[in-house]
Amino acid sequence: MVKKVEIMGSSYARATGALSLVGFALSAYALYVEISKANDPSYTAMCDIAARISCSLVFTSEYGTGFGLVSKILGPDSFLNQPNGLFGLIMYPLFFVTSIIPHPLVALGGLVLGISGIVMSIYLGYALFIVLQDACVVCISTYLVNIGLFICSLRTYRAVMSRSKAKTTKSQPTKKQKRT
Repeated sequence: MVKKVEIMGSSYARATGALSLVGFALSAYALYVEISKANDPSYTAMCDIAARISCSLVFTSEYGTGFGLVSKILGPDSFLNQPNGLFGLIMYPLFFVTSIIPHPLVALGGLVLGISGIVMSIYLGYALFIVLQDACVVCISTYLVNIGLFICSLRTYRAVMSRSKAKTTKSQPTKKQKRT
């Protein structure tokens, strides 16, 4: 027996929506900390727990803007060299949209976002732990959100594609119908 796949009301759609909101909040906080630290060097963020557990250190490092790549490739004055939190404020609402529109292209877009989130989390995790030798609570939380969003986007993509195939198969005439 084939199980009917419900996408709009699925637990993955709800999880994607919730994780998107958490990611958005984390990104907004990261941006707030970075701006506050730039305006007041003595500012201490709530996530600055110890010398090596400091989000301020990470957000104000070269990896805190343009993922540490844009300035090396396009120069420090490039308009793309923006705080990483700003990219999150754009990316997470897009994830949210993928949770409410059950269309194959939208699901594919969500999967691409999920894969890019994983790739950037691995890269920034390497920068965090190996290069900066720090532990950022906000960063690690964001990596966990990105892992969850990748899993949800993969499941949603599979569900949308199986539903799309089922509709296509159902709408095609059978051999008996073609003869008449």
